[in-house]
Amino acid sequence: MKRIVLCLLATIAMFSTTTAQAGVGLRFSPISALIGLIDVDLDVGVTEKFVITPNIQSWNLKIGDTDFSIFGYGLSATYRFNGAFEDSWYLGPSFRTLNFKGEDATTRAEADVTAIGGVFGYQWAWTSFYMNLGGFVGSLSSADVKAVDKTTGLETGETFSVPGTLGVGLDFKLGWYF
Repeated sequence: MKRIVLCLLATIAMFSTTTAQAGVGLRFSPISALIGLIDVDLDVGVTEKFVITPNIQSWNLKIGDTDFSIFGYGLSATYRFNGAFEDSWYLGPSFRTLNFKGEDATTRAEADVTAIGGVFGYQWAWTSFYMNLGGFVGSLSSADVKAVDKTTGLETGETFSVPGTLGVGLDFKLGWYF
């Protein structure tokens, strides 16, 4: 995972010399924040109309005696038809990987999934503030969920597969650009 984060940072640094004319923006999802999910994007304007966006998600939730957590990261590349930080339609590919964990007093279960698809929508921009409203359409990889006994550290033998699927999602974020 450290390699992925370093690759994302290297991508940002590589294009930092060209971002002076296009800008950099930081966005978050206010709807997700209401339920405690951190969902943050860093928009890096590579050209006047092309934006690369690393993304990080994190969520911790406790239901009864079970702790759940999600950590994810990804990258999208969007073409903004009227400009990187202008009122504009946007469209582009997106990739995200997510790690899901569930843990109670005796057992821990974990699964990794990958989502590949496209993002699309409209962006409104004001002086240093912008808002995106759109969606995600893509496929989610299948995953094997394995249970591990926390006292021994050994797999319990309980394993089940979650099939891959097609899915849609909301892309509503607020942000500031510099």
